[in-house]
Formats: sequence, structure tokens, C-alpha cells
Amino acid sequence: MNTPAATPGCGRTGIHPAAVGLIAAAAVVLAGCSSTSAGTAPSTHAAPSTHAAPATHAAPATHSAAATHTGPTAVSAPPASTGFRALDLSFVGDADGWALGTAQCASRPRHRCAAMRRTTDGGEHWTSAPPPAANVPGASDCATACIEHIRFATRHIGYAFGPGAFFTTSDGGEHWTKQPGGAEALESLDGNVIRARPVVNGCTLGCEYSIETAPIGSRQWRPREQIWSYQLVLARGGSDGYVLALPHFSGNGPSTLYRSSDDGTFWRVTPHPCRDVGGYRGVAIAAAPDGRVSVLCTGPGERDSFIAVSTDDGAQLHAAARALPFRIAMFPAVLAGDPHGLLLAAWDDNPGGGRGAYLSTDSGRTWAPVAASKGAVTWVGVESRTVGRIIGDNGRTIWTTNDAGALWTPFTFS
Repeated sequence: MNTPAATPGCGRTGIHPAAVGLIAAAAVVLAGCSSTSAGTAPSTHAAPSTHAAPATHAAPATHSAAATHTGPTAVSAPPASTGFRALDLSFVGDADGWALGTAQCASRPRHRCAAMRRTTDGGEHWTSAPPPAANVPGASDCATACIEHIRFATRHIGYAFGPGAFFTTSDGGEHWTKQPGGAEALESLDGNVIRARPVVNGCTLGCEYSIETAPIGSRQWRPREQIWSYQLVLARGGSDGYVLALPHFSGNGPSTLYRSSDDGTFWRVTPHPCRDVGGYRGVAIAAAPDGRVSVLCTGPGERDSFIAVSTDDGAQLHAAARALPFRIAMFPAVLAGDPHGLLLAAWDDNPGGGRGAYLSTDSGRTWAPVAASKGAVTWVGVESRTVGRIIGDNGRTIWTTNDAGALWTPFTFS
């Protein structure tokens, strides 16, 4: 959901700061320009992030590029029309949120254009907001300047990005400025931002990533670590940061966990994080404050998967449960939340395609399907121990819980 920012908070599969100690479990999983991603990075602060901020609203929705530029250019695309479908979410606190997606083009109703929606009441109502002038999966082929994710660190400062495109806003999303480079993943929390930037744009069978940090709102990025990975997941909790580097989904080899306890300045390597608990490899990760981290481990069989939990920054993982009661495809899978509160997970459990969503409130020992969600689940995020969100129904509906999953409230875009 959201990505944290200036103050400690929750994280998204990403979460962030403000007055509530949240979970920045930014689970952004990317490979090329795919619209299948899981968002996550909640934040509760005066303005955190997993991408987005308030903007001048046009019409309310009803219920039911990676190159070096001589200088940044302020760009803002016109809002798209109806038929909004969400791809990614970012919340700052409980009320302020942004959704990146596509909608019917105002001038060409049979085509789809990049679109954005904004809420200031926790998702009860959404209004149109101007998206960056970039392509979005589902509206184009992502050949140039494609953004797949949005993260807001505060109510004003936000980031929209993809492997070959990077935009920033300092006025809550009313205007967007194109910056050099791109990002495969980005999460804000604890006063700074961590991003994974492809060193070479356009790689397909594995990439070298530069892990970089910057103060929130700064354009000056400092390289901290080099990581090779086919796909990667970035998660944050408090001052802790985690990068789970994944091998090719159809190849051999374990995943590798990179851990930082100082907001991404220095990184330690934990090879094969699932090995000591009997797993084959980790495929998803979620982080929370005080060193709490959860890893979704898979085994050689499609039902030989389980959650492993750590309370010491991932140094030691302990299996929370064996043989999870649902099918786990190797990838993609997403995980968000706090093992001491609400955990949300989504993965392919439908032979015909699409993901199901599940929740746990006992550190991953038991799981129950989120029966409220309809259709394919494409994103999950957790903002606190009780607040979580799901994008379901192929992007048409955002489901929100404020009581750790006991009750889910939908908002369906027209």
C-alpha cells in the first residue's frame, strides 16, 4: 500500500511514517514492464508514501523515462475519463491516498490512458488527479517512459516510477517533474528513500541493480550496494531495509536476502534465507518496525510453502507454519504487514489465472481467505496492525479493513 516517509510508520508491501508506527513492507515485485505487481507500503505520517499526494480534483469517481536529461521538465498529463482500473496504491496516514492506474481516454473513449485518483478520507471517496506524462501498463506497450508504481513519502512529496522512468512531485501530485533514470522498486520511511535502479535499462534475464538512498524530496541519490537479480522485492520497517533477490523463476538457485539496519546505508548478506527452516527459496518479504520481518518460503512442491518469521532483522528465521493451505506458484507472490498484527498475502491459487488474497493475525501460523475480495487480486498493502487494503476485481475495486480483516469495505470505480 504505502511507503513510509519522514516519520516511522508502516510499510507497504510498503508502509510509512507519521504518527503511527507503521510497517513499510514494500512489496514491489517487478520484471520488465508487467502490470502484475503487489503494492504495499503503508505509512502513517503527516505524509508518507508508497507513492502519492493530493491534487486538484477534476471529477469524482463514482461508487457502485530512463535517460539522462539536461534538466528536469515539469510535466502533467490531463486526467483520463471513466472506467478507472487501479494498478498501485500509496497512503500517507489513514486518510490521504493515491491510486495509479488506467482509464478511458477523455478524447478517445475506446482507448485507455494513464490515470490517477486521490482520496482524503481513507478511500471512502476518490477524485481525479493528474498523472505524470508517462505510459502505464494496460494503456501502452511500455516501450518508453513507463511507470508502474507510485509512492508518497508525505502528503506533498511523491514518486512515480518504472525501470525506465522516474517522476517526482512536491505538491501532492498536482504537478510531476521528470527526473533522470528509473527504479524497479522504491520505498520511503524513517526520513529517507531507498530505491533499486537498473544499471542497464531493458535487461530481461537478470539485471544489475544499484541500491541507492536519498533524503525525502532530494534529487541527490547515493549508491550503497550493487545487487544482481532476476527479480527483487524491497521492504522497509522502521530503520530496517530488506532486499530479497530472486533467481529466475524457472531456474535453480536460492534467493538472497540483503539487510540494512541504518536506512540503507550499509547492507549485510544472508544467502539462502529459507534454507535453515527447510525451504527452497524465498519469493516474497514483508517488514515491520523493531526488526520484525516475514518471508514467504517455497519448497520443491507447489504446496510445500510456508511463512518464516524473524524478530532480529532477518538474521534468524523460524518457520511459522508448514504446508500453507493454498497453492503457491513460484512467482509472483506478494506479502505485506506485521507478523505481530495483520499479514496479507496474495498469490496464484487459481488454475485459470489471477491471485487470491489471504490474511493472518497470528504471525503466519494460520491463514484464511479474504472472502470479501472478488476477481483477481493484483495488490495488497498494510498500513498498521489493523489497516489493510486489497486491489481486486481486476483493478475495479479497492477493499479496506480497519479492524485487522474482520470487516472489509469496498469502493468500486465507475
